[in-house]
Amino acid sequence: MQLPSVIIIDDEMLFCKTIESVMADAGCRTNAFLLPSEALRHLAVHDCDLLITDLKMPQMDGLKLISKARRLRPAMRTVLLSAHLDQKDRESAAHLHIDLIMEKPLEMSHLVAETMALLSRRSIASA
Repeated sequence: MQLPSVIIIDDEMLFCKTIESVMADAGCRTNAFLLPSEALRHLAVHDCDLLITDLKMPQMDGLKLISKARRLRPAMRTVLLSAHLDQKDRESAAHLHIDLIMEKPLEMSHLVAETMALLSRRSIASA
C-alpha cells in the first residue's frame, strides 16, 4: 500500500517544516512549499492525497490556491489553516468544499489525528 501524499504550503518556514515533520512521522510522503506557485507546479505533475495550506500568504491566499489546486487534482482532500478567519472566508471555504478548517495556533497531534481521519475516509470510499 502506498503512503498518502501530503503537500503543505505556508509562508512561515518553521511552521511549514514542523507540519511536514509531524505528517512524515505519521506515515505520509510530504512536500512542503513556502510559495503557492511552487506547490501548483508540483501538483501539475504529481498526485496528492491531501493539501494543507495557510489562508494568509503574500503571493495568493489559501482559498485561491485550493481553487486552482482542485482544477489539477479534483479528488484531493484539503485543509485550510488560519489565525484570522472571518465569515466571508468561511463562506468561501464552504463554497470550495474544503474538508477541514483549523484555527492557529494548532495542536500538532490534533492536526495529525484530523488529517489522518480524512485520509482514511478517502481510502474507505475508494476501496
